[in-house]
Amino acid sequence: MMKFFVVLLTTVIVAADNLPIVCRTDEQCQYFYGLGSQCVRGGTCSNPYGAGCLYSNDIENFEKRTCNSKDDSTADCIKSSLEYHEVRVHNLDWETPVLYAWIMQIFLSEFLQVPTLVGMGFDSAEASFYAPEMLMTFSNQSYAWDQLAVAHKVGGRCEDTDEACTHVIPEVWNNQEAKWRKALERGEIDQVTSNGELERYP
Repeated sequence: MMKFFVVLLTTVIVAADNLPIVCRTDEQCQYFYGLGSQCVRGGTCSNPYGAGCLYSNDIENFEKRTCNSKDDSTADCIKSSLEYHEVRVHNLDWETPVLYAWIMQIFLSEFLQVPTLVGMGFDSAEASFYAPEMLMTFSNQSYAWDQLAVAHKVGGRCEDTDEACTHVIPEVWNNQEAKWRKALERGEIDQVTSNGELERYP
């Protein structure tokens, strides 16, 4: 398990550090992004992990990732046989929540076969770790309290609504305590728990 986690974490960090580069050859893309990346779309490197982080790293016994609602085909994914409803993780509008969201998406999609999307639905096409160009895409808003309420209203089935909808906010700072307490009182969220991160203002 530790080996898998190290591969997963290393892949996420490397992906986040590499901004889109202008390429001319597949070799350039593979140098920056890893084996399987190709120079496409007029000089942009493709995402070598589109079919799954662990699958693409040839980790034994791992198949392609589970499809989510933004996948147009099953070329890079397989439909879940477990019939779980999709989980959506908000990416917020700064770096660390995007990394948390990607780690959650990889773990849920590849270890547990749960369809998982990063974002709130309408703004999520390029936010996924598996997006064709794997850009670090920020949400258009810092916190998604109203979208958590939508998930509660539709019984957790975000894929059944056209409204912006999400289940998880992976990073919440202390200045949001009043909002999460109200959401907890209304029964819209589960009990808040620490992710182990220590905050510090510059």
